[in-house]
Amino acid sequence: MLGPIEIIQSVIYFVSLYYVVFWLLVLFDAPEKDEKRKNKEWPEISILVPAYNEERNIVATLKATHDLDYPRDKVKLFFIDDGSSDKTLEKGTKYLNTLIEKKEYSDIRIITQKNGGKYSALNNALKYVDTELFATLDADSMPETDALKKIVEKFDDPEIGAVSPVLKVYNPKNYLQKIQWFEYAVNHFYKSIICKLNAIHVTPGPLSTYRTKVVRRIGYFREAHKTEDMEMAMRIQKAHYRIIQANDAFVYTKAPNTIKALYKQRHRWNLGTFKNLIDYRKMMFNRKYGDFGLFQLPVILISGLLGVVVISLVVNELWKSLRHTYNMLKLFNFNILDYMRTLKFDIMLYDVDLRTTATFVIFLALSILVIWLSLKVYRERFLIKRIISFVLYFFLYYLFLGIVWLGVFKDVMLGRGSDWKK
Repeated sequence: MLGPIEIIQSVIYFVSLYYVVFWLLVLFDAPEKDEKRKNKEWPEISILVPAYNEERNIVATLKATHDLDYPRDKVKLFFIDDGSSDKTLEKGTKYLNTLIEKKEYSDIRIITQKNGGKYSALNNALKYVDTELFATLDADSMPETDALKKIVEKFDDPEIGAVSPVLKVYNPKNYLQKIQWFEYAVNHFYKSIICKLNAIHVTPGPLSTYRTKVVRRIGYFREAHKTEDMEMAMRIQKAHYRIIQANDAFVYTKAPNTIKALYKQRHRWNLGTFKNLIDYRKMMFNRKYGDFGLFQLPVILISGLLGVVVISLVVNELWKSLRHTYNMLKLFNFNILDYMRTLKFDIMLYDVDLRTTATFVIFLALSILVIWLSLKVYRERFLIKRIISFVLYFFLYYLFLGIVWLGVFKDVMLGRGSDWKK
């Protein structure tokens, strides 16, 4: 008879397997729509670059914006300094002044404000936006030169409220950043699938582009628990506009290079996710919102709960193992050498837990398939030098996310928030 832990493991296994198979069926069943503007007259667009203490990145981001292959007489550029305490404003202004002298752009504006958060900076600039489209660009991100055109040409349908790009980790150096490189690839793969279901739930800061009249109709950005890009996407979905992804528009973003920075970033994202789910709970399991309400929102919630359950199971197994080892050492008066002599490392077939082994093999096979498909969609190859990063990603990264979700639920119960910093 199965015990409580075995039952939980079985539920996790079947739920996870169901969703993976479902995603794969959607991938191979749903046709890819070729959504491009029939009118090749490029519309006017505003690019909003909010920045807070980004002195190391702001010039590179503004240069990447200048390098975009888009008619500059159709571009209005807004740089918003959100009360930075470093040289972000000074460096950004110095670079933009050189562009102002060249008179290449339709308009360039430098806006300063007291620190009020990213949403506040975007709204401050939106007051001056009079173009058909506007894009937001995080100050640590650099789009490929053709990214903006690839995004704009997707606005072929007036019901499309926003288009998001594909994010890649910029110049990953240490293993932590290389693990995130795999994470971004897999996330893009899943997002390309849910795009077919019209169920995208977030429009990330790096070059997501919006139809201006849609945002004015549904309302400007909100504080939204420091995740304004997710809340805006959910509001667009609630208003029954479409959000699609431009799978050939690539934007590079700098990833955290320390565990502490990564935890802080993911904690902010996931805490905002959970609180936004609470705010928009009436959309969940609601047929009125199609696959977004019936499937995507519940999946997000279940994923967080499963993360907490998995990390709890791991901690429980580790605790049992440590307690057993402690009790055995106690029998030998903590003489480690005597204890080691009693250990046997012979592995017999009847000692193997077939259910656990089968689960591991199936998940490993599915993970390899997903990685292969992800890299194919991501237009990357699986290089030998990436094997260690993949192994770390497969075995450790989701445990890390479980720890993040554990911290999120703890802070929700304690009523804590998070800061706006990437």
